[in-house]
Amino acid sequence: MRATVALLLLASARAVDYLQGNPRAAARAKAVALVDAIGSASALPDPDVLHTTALDWSAIDEGLLPATRERDDEQRRSRASIEALATVARALDGARIVDPCAGRGDVALPLAYFLRKDVLLCDVSARALDVAAERADEASLQIKTKTVDCAELGPHLNKNDCVVALRACGAVADMAIEAAVDSGAAFVVSPCCLWKAVAKTTSKGGRMPTTAPPSLNYPRSAWLAGFDVSPEDYVTLVDADEPPAARASAMLGDGARTRLFRQARRILEEDRLRYASERGYDVRLLRFEGGDNPHVGILAGVRGDGAALAALDSYPFDDDEPLAINWLHKTYVRGDFAICRSCALRGAGVLVDPGAKRIWFSRMIQFVGSRAVPLPASQPILAQLLRTLKSHPGVVVRFEGHVNSTCGLECRGATGKPCKAARKVGSDMCARCPGGAYGLSKARAEAIKSFVAKCGVDTDRVYAVGFAGTRRLSDDITEEKGAVNRRVEVHMMPYIPGRL
Repeated sequence: MRATVALLLLASARAVDYLQGNPRAAARAKAVALVDAIGSASALPDPDVLHTTALDWSAIDEGLLPATRERDDEQRRSRASIEALATVARALDGARIVDPCAGRGDVALPLAYFLRKDVLLCDVSARALDVAAERADEASLQIKTKTVDCAELGPHLNKNDCVVALRACGAVADMAIEAAVDSGAAFVVSPCCLWKAVAKTTSKGGRMPTTAPPSLNYPRSAWLAGFDVSPEDYVTLVDADEPPAARASAMLGDGARTRLFRQARRILEEDRLRYASERGYDVRLLRFEGGDNPHVGILAGVRGDGAALAALDSYPFDDDEPLAINWLHKTYVRGDFAICRSCALRGAGVLVDPGAKRIWFSRMIQFVGSRAVPLPASQPILAQLLRTLKSHPGVVVRFEGHVNSTCGLECRGATGKPCKAARKVGSDMCARCPGGAYGLSKARAEAIKSFVAKCGVDTDRVYAVGFAGTRRLSDDITEEKGAVNRRVEVHMMPYIPGRL
C-alpha cells in the first residue's frame, strides 16, 4: 500500500517541479497525487442515502424556528438539515441530546420539541445560551445549558447521550466526535469548513474556537496515517476539499475540479469515521437531499453492535407521511402487550418485564393507511424493539397485525369486491388490498418480522399473525379516530425450541 502511494507521488514529482513557478497550481498537483494515491489503494463506498422524516413545522412555536433570512430556499435548506439530524438521532435513541455548538439554539430547540428529549445546549458564549434559554421559556420548553468550550465537552457527557452538531465548523466536528467516543455516547455530526481546523487563526472572544487544540492530531485515524500522510499532506487534502480552492486552480478542467473536491472530501470523511470505528464504534456516512450544503454528509456513530444504524437503513420509510407525535395518556394492556409511557421510559422505549411476562411499550407501532408500511414516527420504537430482542435472546415474540376496518378474519379479498362488513360502512379497503383485511393485517405483522430478521434476530424467535379488524381499539373507523387501529402489537411467547 505504502509502495503504491510512494510510486504515485514520485510520478507526480516532475509535474510539481514544472509548476514551481505557480505555487497554487503546484499545491493542486500535490493534492491530485494524494487523492489518486489513496483512492487507488482504498476503494471507498458511496455514502448511504438518507430518507428523512418530514417534521410538522406548522405545529412548532414560532419562537423555536431556526433563524434564517427571509429567503425561502435558505429556510428550506435549514429545515431539511434539521430533519436529517432528527431522523438519525431518533434511530440512535439516546436519552439526552447534546449540542456542543448550540449558539442560540436554532438546531437544539427544534430537536427538543420534535423528539421530546432532554436537551443540553453547550457553547462558549453565555450570551447566546441566554437567548436560547429565553426562546425555550417562551415556548414552555424545558432545556439545560452549559457554558463550555467544545474541547472540554467530555466530562459533561455520558454513554446514554447523543451528540448532535450541525454545521460543525473547523475542528468542532472532531472535538465533538472525540468527546462522544471517549464517553461512549452516540454522535450525529454534519461538518463544514474543515480548513479552519488547520488554519493558524486566533479565535475571537465569545466564539467557539474552530482551530484544532494541540491535543487533536491529524490525520485522525490509523487508516489514513497508514498511507504515510503527514500533517502537511493533510493540510493539502483539506485545501483540495474546499470548493473555493478547487475553483481557483487554472490547471484543472470543470470535471477534474469537481472530482478532486469530492474525492478529497470523501477521504476526510472516511478519516473521521475510521477514528471512531477503530475505537469500537459502528459508523455510517449518510447523504441527504436539500440540506445546507449538498456536498456535506452526516457522520453517525454508536458504540455496540450497530442495531440502531441497521434499523436506520432497513426501516421502510414513507416520505409523504409527516411526523406525528401522539402521547398516550392512559395505560393500554391486552394480555402480555402493554402501552405505558412512564413504564417504557420517556420517548421511544421498550421494556421487558420478566415477572409479568410482558413487554411494555411507550407507543404503538402504527402504519400508513391501506399499506404494510410503518409510519416514520414508529421508527424509534422499532429501533428500540430490535435492541431489546438482541439483548434478550431468550425472548420469543408474536407480531399481531391489525387494520382500521370492521372486516373479520374471513375477509380475504378473493372476490375482488368489498365484503359485507365493509359495505355496511361504505368502505372498499378490503377490495383494494391484496388478501383483503386479513391479508393486510398479516402483511403488517410480516413487515415487522422481516425487519427484525434482516437486522439479525433469529427467525425461530419471531412469528407473525393477522387479525383483520377483529380487535379494534376504536370502533370509530374514521381517519381521525380510527388511525390507532392500524397497528402491530408485540406479544411474548414461551420459548419452545423447534415449535416456531
